[in-house]
Amino acid sequence: MPALLNHRYAIIQLLGTGQVGRTFFAEDMRATLPSRRWCIIKEYEPQIRTTEGYRLIQEEFRKRAATLARLSREHRYIPAIYHHFTKDGLFYLVREWVQGESLGNWVEQRGPLGEADVRKVLVRILDILEYIHRRRMLHGDIQPHHIILREWDGEPVLINFGEFRDVFAGRFLPRQRGTRLDSVLSAYTPLEQQTGRANAASDLYSLGLTAIYLLTGGLPQDLESMQMGMVRWYRYAGNISPELVNILNRTIQYNWRDRYGNAQKFLKELQAPSPAGKGIPPSRPKPYPVSRPAPRPTPSNPSLTGMQEWFRALLPGSLIGAMIVFAYLLIT
Repeated sequence: MPALLNHRYAIIQLLGTGQVGRTFFAEDMRATLPSRRWCIIKEYEPQIRTTEGYRLIQEEFRKRAATLARLSREHRYIPAIYHHFTKDGLFYLVREWVQGESLGNWVEQRGPLGEADVRKVLVRILDILEYIHRRRMLHGDIQPHHIILREWDGEPVLINFGEFRDVFAGRFLPRQRGTRLDSVLSAYTPLEQQTGRANAASDLYSLGLTAIYLLTGGLPQDLESMQMGMVRWYRYAGNISPELVNILNRTIQYNWRDRYGNAQKFLKELQAPSPAGKGIPPSRPKPYPVSRPAPRPTPSNPSLTGMQEWFRALLPGSLIGAMIVFAYLLIT
């Protein structure tokens, strides 16, 4: 990397490398602020190398970056987009650095969340999704590590919009639609999105699996499978209401037409008062099935075992002999 990327950004640390690019932590050297302005830079490398494909990708990137920048200015739980540019055939998106901890790290370090906390997260994220879906934009990559608990107010912030990942995988191009591109997808991705047919219900599916992870600590691929892609996740959750079980089960339906049609319907049912006595709460959570070696038998002491067997054989005979002696004494 140059000393200053685009004559402006000082790269401090490489945060990660993915299928379509890299992520950096950097400082904006042109920012006119009393203190330093830290930022996150997403570097994307197109997987489509034809001249026409590159031109279409460039056009789509600029359009989506401009849309997300506008949305981030209007919604406080979307990180601000500072800048986007191209350089040496690569594309860069510069966004606000959100200081805090991801929900994925939180669960890994501290264990699953309770239902009340998960409901709060769902309400906040559904508010974001309802906002962006109405403006014909999807997130495309909702998962626990892409929700940051902002340090200064504890609110969840949604980062890493996967729409840009899909652009550089060429998934919006006509020839690529319907083609599986699993290398850039996560375990939280529904079937229709895997074949380039994502819609609002796709984001809700990913959010549903994220909520299940927060409640159980189990990754989607680790939970016990059911027919048609469903999972018996509630067996691994704590004290959870049957209403939330039913809501999340609908959210992760295999066929997107069987899920909630939009975030507003999901949110409305989530906030509905719970009918008294409806359903039966799940039983106590089961631990994840872990392969454990069978307990090794404790080796016995051979000499002690022999004495025990001798004593067992001797005892009945001794009792019979004592009874005969006692009877003889009575008679005489």
